[in-house]
Amino acid sequence: MSFSYFQFMKSAAFLIGVLILSNGFSQKIIESKLLPCKGEIGSNIYRDRIISQTRSGDSLLLEIGFIANCAVEFSPVLTSKSDTLFLELTNISEAYAMCDCCYNMLFYILDTTDYSSHKLFVNQKEFKLSKSRYIDFPTNEKISRKLLKNETNAQGLKVGYWGHKTKHGYYIYYYGDGSVVKNYAVWEKFFNDKKELETVSILLITPDITESYYVTLGKKHYLEIVAEIEATR
Repeated sequence: MSFSYFQFMKSAAFLIGVLILSNGFSQKIIESKLLPCKGEIGSNIYRDRIISQTRSGDSLLLEIGFIANCAVEFSPVLTSKSDTLFLELTNISEAYAMCDCCYNMLFYILDTTDYSSHKLFVNQKEFKLSKSRYIDFPTNEKISRKLLKNETNAQGLKVGYWGHKTKHGYYIYYYGDGSVVKNYAVWEKFFNDKKELETVSILLITPDITESYYVTLGKKHYLEIVAEIEATR
């Protein structure tokens, strides 16, 4: 998403606040805005990330992307140390929804430091700059055999890419770092005995982690994901 500095400042929907820091007033949030929820399936295929980080004089325009409950309302608090920003997003909403959203959030920050860019931790998790909002999701049907390692980590959890042959074809599973609940695969692809891709399925987990199931993407949706990933490369 692209936006201008002028549009950001003029938006009437911004939550306005000034948060004074303990490091000599070098950073403070002037305005912030949570963009409308994007209802998406399989929220675990999206990465938390810095979308953009732009300096203009003594100000910093920061946009981040992340997954959160559909009913959130944030009260942001910013602190800093050297070249690192620590952003706490506290959910002050009393509501709770049985869905997750893919959010973008914008911040206009007064920043008098000399750093052209900052490292960023949001709720103690590091966010890194990334063009794509998707985790490792192959955009072509063929996956190198070198990636199909069927590996487990020190805790015995499946990680990375796994392959499994059946009499009707074969499956390719992606487990990421193994952190998904019950060590489920983030996504799976099924190829028939002619090595043709037939289905792509994404794991969906409810926010309260009481239910999990795979949703098979239609060809149109799958191609939309592929097109979006390719556009950011």
